[in-house]
Amino acid sequence: RRALAHSIDRAELIDESVEGQGLGLEGPYLPNSIAFDPAIMAPIEFDIIAAGVNLDSAGWVLSDDSGVRTREGESLEIKLLVEDQFDRISLADQIAESWQRVGILTEIDRVNSANFANALSEGEFDVAIVDIEPIGDPDLYDFWSQEAIIDGQNYGSWNNRLASEALERARKLTSVGEKASQYDTFLRLFREDLPALTLFQHVRTFGISEAIEGVEIGRIDSIRERYDTFNDWIMMYSEVAVPCPEDTS
Repeated sequence: RRALAHSIDRAELIDESVEGQGLGLEGPYLPNSIAFDPAIMAPIEFDIIAAGVNLDSAGWVLSDDSGVRTREGESLEIKLLVEDQFDRISLADQIAESWQRVGILTEIDRVNSANFANALSEGEFDVAIVDIEPIGDPDLYDFWSQEAIIDGQNYGSWNNRLASEALERARKLTSVGEKASQYDTFLRLFREDLPALTLFQHVRTFGISEAIEGVEIGRIDSIRERYDTFNDWIMMYSEVAVPCPEDTS
């Protein structure tokens, strides 16, 4: 999994797949979450050499003849599950090309929207591209706990008891400081096992008429937040001199 992560140039992926409308993101939390710690979730850099070292260490040797890695006579081939939508297919194609550079064959399994959720639940994949809208609450028990493997959204079946216990303890605490300690434990385990690689966070571009001035939006984390400074917006105006009426008294 670490080799797969190192072999993807996410900056290039953002430029080509979403025309630059994305921000690099590390791990399961948004940067403004109390559970996010940049010291723990340092970026996994694009590094072909490191990817090759990881694969070599796992016994997958690159064949000079085919350019595909093999181990004990078996080729390294990955089934990549993706929802059959244009933007997702484009993303999958780029990822497949990235993995091919390090000797990994990728079969892209396109599934229509009606059947995609079922394919995730049934685990019919090696890797899946999933678009998730993060919740405001840092409690990700329903995503990454052991219980969520059976009754939740732990689609990759990440089975780490210590991570589950950290999430379970955090949801029972009220102190932000105590919660943060448990989330740090969870993040360290997440980074160590790497059950998922976050590609990027979507960015939306809003058009505003030139007739409106004073618009300052900045970073927002939900669509409705673009109106937070609405009271400061003004329409274009011009100063007009109005003569005072003559004194008729």
